[in-house]
Amino acid sequence: MKKPIELFDSTITRCLKLMALHRSLEKARSKGMSLPATIEEVCDLSRAAIVLAVSGMDAYFTSKFTELLVPFLKKKGPTPDLVTFLAKAGLNTTAALEMLTMDRPYRRIRTLVEAHLDRVTTQQVSVIDELFQAYGIKGFTKHANAMTKRKSLLPRIGKLVARRHEIVHDSDLNRHGRMQPVDAKVLTRQLADLSLFIHACDHLADRIKK
Repeated sequence: MKKPIELFDSTITRCLKLMALHRSLEKARSKGMSLPATIEEVCDLSRAAIVLAVSGMDAYFTSKFTELLVPFLKKKGPTPDLVTFLAKAGLNTTAALEMLTMDRPYRRIRTLVEAHLDRVTTQQVSVIDELFQAYGIKGFTKHANAMTKRKSLLPRIGKLVARRHEIVHDSDLNRHGRMQPVDAKVLTRQLADLSLFIHACDHLADRIKK
């Protein structure tokens, strides 16, 4: 099974290929070539890349949290914040008593957590920080950001997430019903920023296992 960071990297690669296609079509149009799509329609390639990238980030954090869960419990035991999180995931008294007779109780805990995280969206830093605080790390995203030595990284990622919301909820239309422009070069840099941040998060998260 692939690791969460490997799945994220494969998603970002797909996004970068969409961006490369967008730029190549723009270049072809600038040379006077006739294309079966308008400029705005070609920009849908970049919009798809935005949605995929943020989805990849979301999937990374939930998968990484789940990957760390059982090793953390076996080695360090539950923190108060993790106990609270597990209760929200459905690990109540009834579930705990049922696990007493199970051959693999940790698998049951992981199953409960996976089902709970399917209903959680990890696209905002506040949600990510609250999630990883269960492992005893306060301000998880700030620590990861510090590792990159890029002060503006989190705000730039926040803009990418906000644009994803505009695409998903409003079809990327402005108040006049027109599609908002997409700068392929700027977006490509934003995707690189997101990749840098997620890799920093992965290095920080791996310290939890030590």
